[in-house]
Amino acid sequence: MIHQRLLGSSAVIDPASREPDVDVGGILRRLLLFDTYILKSIRLREFPAIVDRLGFDETIELLRSGALRIHLDALTVAQTGQATVLKSRARKGALPKGSYCFQTVTIADRHVYVSRCFRESVDAIPVSIKNKQKLKRAILESMESPPAGIGKDTIDQLRADLRAMNPALILSVANQLRTQLRVDADLERLVVRLRPLDDEDFETESNLEELLRLDLDQRHKIVERAILSLAGVNQRIAEMKAFNTLSGFRLNDLPLFERKIAFIANTMDPEVQEGRIKRVFEVMDLPDFRDVGIAYRVDIGRFLELRNSRECREFRAWLPSIDRVSDKEVKERVSDLKARIAAAANSTSGRALRFFTSTALGLVPGAGIILSAGAGALDAFVVNRIVKESGIVTFVSRMYPALFQEIPR
Repeated sequence: MIHQRLLGSSAVIDPASREPDVDVGGILRRLLLFDTYILKSIRLREFPAIVDRLGFDETIELLRSGALRIHLDALTVAQTGQATVLKSRARKGALPKGSYCFQTVTIADRHVYVSRCFRESVDAIPVSIKNKQKLKRAILESMESPPAGIGKDTIDQLRADLRAMNPALILSVANQLRTQLRVDADLERLVVRLRPLDDEDFETESNLEELLRLDLDQRHKIVERAILSLAGVNQRIAEMKAFNTLSGFRLNDLPLFERKIAFIANTMDPEVQEGRIKRVFEVMDLPDFRDVGIAYRVDIGRFLELRNSRECREFRAWLPSIDRVSDKEVKERVSDLKARIAAAANSTSGRALRFFTSTALGLVPGAGIILSAGAGALDAFVVNRIVKESGIVTFVSRMYPALFQEIPR
């Protein structure tokens, strides 16, 4: 099921230090929310932080669980219209500014690339040589084979978008004007068209000079970045298709995605679900994963059991229902469920349910407990409403908090 699998990044490169800022807590949140999280890795540079925050044995256990998979690739889209160092471009000649050629670029030798990533990232982790080899094997066994066709699908769609003058291009140009030049352009007046010169090359027709007084270099760079941003959205859609997953879109890219496929954009945004779970943690005063390895440890074995539990699945399914309620109402809902379960446990029906459970009369999908022929309406209410919803309370009140072990100061 595509909605139970997520492909996304969990690190960003700091522009000043060029070091990765790894969201280890975010990895655990995503593992809690999805059956499978495929980490789109930046040259495996997330792993020093993962091992440091979770622990070596816990990292190995997480990788071996199959819940966390690794996508390591270097596919990107580049603008090569002026790159005469390329033989193909040298034969055709450099394009003038304002004209473009977009192509996918990837690694020549995957084995060499993976080996280099191991040397740069895993070899730097302060563990024994034996443990480094153990970690490398676990990472290799968790790696997804790069699906064929992502690059072709990406570039074919980009060229089709440019030929069809997809309205997402205008929005992308406006975004770049705002980001790069701090200029708010009127979308209704903005004109940018890409006219094909052949199967690969395009030239621009725009009113950027008249409308905003931009010189040729500025126009070239703004349109180039806008098209590359659109290419990035297409690449993530191609990855979704290839991996049968949702993809973690960056916030700046979502308007482009919405413009292309507005009717499904919100349901495909995993950040919405992450926002919901963080909200519940905050409202219910529960620990989040952001301080894992700093203020507390997480029992990965128990974590893996929890994410596969019925209670966790019920909790996931319940999260969208909080979108239109206040924080106070979220807290009241969980507290109300707790009160109802406590009352039911002391009622005749509740005692009967405990008897049914302990004597294992049987299970049925959706209800969880078989009722005798003489069961009344209150018994059915307890089974169908309270017991069914109790997974949410059990998750929030007992199972999730039990994951965390405070680190002694």
